[in-house]
Amino acid sequence: MGRQTVGCVPVLVDAATGTPSVLLVRPLSPAAVWRFPASPVGSGERSRKAASRGALAQAGVKGEVVGPTLGSPVALTAPGNRKVWLLHVTDVHDRWSKGWKGRNKWERRWLTFPDARALLKREEPSKHRAKVLELLNDAATRLVYQRAAAAAAVAAAAAAATATVHAPPPVACDWSTELDVDSDESEAEA
Repeated sequence: MGRQTVGCVPVLVDAATGTPSVLLVRPLSPAAVWRFPASPVGSGERSRKAASRGALAQAGVKGEVVGPTLGSPVALTAPGNRKVWLLHVTDVHDRWSKGWKGRNKWERRWLTFPDARALLKREEPSKHRAKVLELLNDAATRLVYQRAAAAAAVAAAAAAATATVHAPPPVACDWSTELDVDSDESEAEA
């Protein structure tokens, strides 16, 4: 059996609009199909590190490999299938950067999720197209959940900060003098 191959779905979120883009790659050859970056796991190398290395070599991007693997558990255990993670992109090498070793071998394309889906569906059917579409859909779903969780965490932190800021400190007070009440004396005088 050969070495395990792992990959990632690179995602970059536009800071101004919050719109996520996904990166597809393909070799610079006439019959190549669009897919996600992947790489074999080296001897003694961790799977996530190999996925990150593949993204840099094939797509010229760096980032944080996050979360559990994408794709259905059944598909991941089938022979020949690979583990794939979401990659939150933090650095993008341009076409002329020496940091992108595969710049003369790979084409890359940033697309919105709907545009990526449309591009993949227009391509000539291949044995990998269904898997790439499944990974794309799973990545989109994962992003929705991550964004919702992040928004909930921000809201909870804001609510906690507001609650602690407006709580008055406890004050020791003798209410009888504050209200000018002499309970025993006022009854005796009457």
